[in-house]
Amino acid sequence: MIDNTSCLNAINTLKNYITACFNKCTAKGSTYTGTKSLANLETAIDLIPSGSSGNVTGASFSPFRVTYASEIEDEWGDYIFPDEFTIDFGAVGVGWRSILCYSDTKDGHFGIQKLPNNKCIISSAVFYDGSNMWDEAYGVFPRERNTYRANYQIHGNSITFTNAEYNNTSNGIEGSPTTFRNMPYQVSDEVNDYYTNQYKLDKITVCV
Repeated sequence: MIDNTSCLNAINTLKNYITACFNKCTAKGSTYTGTKSLANLETAIDLIPSGSSGNVTGASFSPFRVTYASEIEDEWGDYIFPDEFTIDFGAVGVGWRSILCYSDTKDGHFGIQKLPNNKCIISSAVFYDGSNMWDEAYGVFPRERNTYRANYQIHGNSITFTNAEYNNTSNGIEGSPTTFRNMPYQVSDEVNDYYTNQYKLDKITVCV
């Protein structure tokens, strides 16, 4: 006599293992986006970029989806821009230890180094590239240079980052967005964003 309950339990266990394998493939940079079935697992593994010691170096990537915490109107009618943004890392996943986006043709970088207790260091720099009169006069120089300590929370393939500097609060600043909110401009998928269009980064190093 067949024990239906045992069979169902075995099938569910197998499904859970398959899901875990696909999640691991995504965390290691697999670009597979199809059906998560046992028959497709080998394809997902083959789409993990080559590297050494679990690292993916110099691979190309598409800009990430970046969303910002909405401004808040205080009791006096002024708007507060929270020091918080969320990045959907898509196929890159969130199982990495550190990530660096850069370009061979557009100067600048955007990087995150995870720390214990859901903390991290975020660093970015946007450079002019000599395309206007100021750059021709002074050469390539940084437009923005920022390094922040932040708290983070993971949700699926997205991570929400909140400014955790000693001299700042998560309430943000009144009147205009802070430089913390501006940090992921070069890796944003915003079509009309100035930095994304002019200084878009196109390579990525992932250390897992």
